[in-house]
Amino acid sequence: MKVTTGHQELFSSLWRFPKRDVFDCVPLHYLILKMSGMGCITPRAGVRNGSTMTTLLDIGIFVLNLILAVSMMVYGTFIGQRHLQSPIMFIGLKMVNFTCYASTIYGLISCFINRHEIWKFYNEAYAVDAMLEALGERTDFTHSFVLFVVYYGAAMGTCFLVIAVMYCENIPWMLLLNLGYSYFSLTTFHIVSLTCMDVVWVRNVRLNKVFRKQFSLDGSIVDAPALIVCGPKQTLVLRQIMQIFDNISDLADKGSFYYGIQVRAGRDEKRRENEMSSLFSPVLHYR
Repeated sequence: MKVTTGHQELFSSLWRFPKRDVFDCVPLHYLILKMSGMGCITPRAGVRNGSTMTTLLDIGIFVLNLILAVSMMVYGTFIGQRHLQSPIMFIGLKMVNFTCYASTIYGLISCFINRHEIWKFYNEAYAVDAMLEALGERTDFTHSFVLFVVYYGAAMGTCFLVIAVMYCENIPWMLLLNLGYSYFSLTTFHIVSLTCMDVVWVRNVRLNKVFRKQFSLDGSIVDAPALIVCGPKQTLVLRQIMQIFDNISDLADKGSFYYGIQVRAGRDEKRRENEMSSLFSPVLHYR
C-alpha cells in the first residue's frame, strides 16, 4: 500500500493567514532543513501526528550535500592554494577551512542519523502551544512567521551578496565554490539554530506571563520571596505550569542537541532540582 506524504497538507498552509499554529509556519523551515541536508525527512499525511519517512529523494539530497562537503574540505585543506606571504596565515586558512567543513560534515551525519527525531521538535512545540493556550496565552504565529521570513531573506541576501562580490573579483571557480558553500552552510546553520532558540525563548516568555497573571510573590529582594497559592485551582495551574516548563526544557534539549546551539531553558537536572525545591517546596501554602 502506497504511503501518502504530508507535503500537500504542509505546503497548503504556507499561504494561510492568519497563522493558526506552529505547523502553519513550518514549511519554509522544513525546506531549508531538507535542501541543506540537515533534515532529510518526509512527513506522512497528518503532519501534526509526528510520523515521518525517508524517501529516495531524501537520501539523494543527503548524499549530494555530504559529497559536496567532503570534496570542499579536501580541496580547501589539501589542494586549494592562496598566495599569502605569511606561512602562519596560510596554515590558519587551512585550519579554518578544515574546521568549518568538519563541523558541517558532522552536522549532516548527526542530523541524518536522528532525522526522524527532528520532526518531534515541531510536535513538542505544538503540544506546548496547546497547553499555553489552555492557560490563556497564545503565540502570535503570524508575527513569528513574518519575522522568520524577514530574517531569512536578509541573511541569505547577505550570503549571496558576498558570493557575488567574490565572483566579481575573478576568483577561480573552485575556490569560489569552496568559499561560497562554506558561507552558505554556516549561514544555514545559524538560521536553523537561531530559529530553534527563538521557539524556546518565545514559549518561555509566554509561560512567564501566565505565571505572573496567576500568582504573586510576597517578600523583598533581601528576603526569600514566598509564593502564594490560593486554593486547589491555583495548585492545579501551578502543576500545569511546571509541566509546561519541563516540556520547554525538553524542547530546548532537542534544539541544542540537533543544531549545536546551547538554548537550554533549565534542563540541567541538578540545577533545576535545586531551583524547584527552593522556589516551590518550602513556600507553597494556602491562605
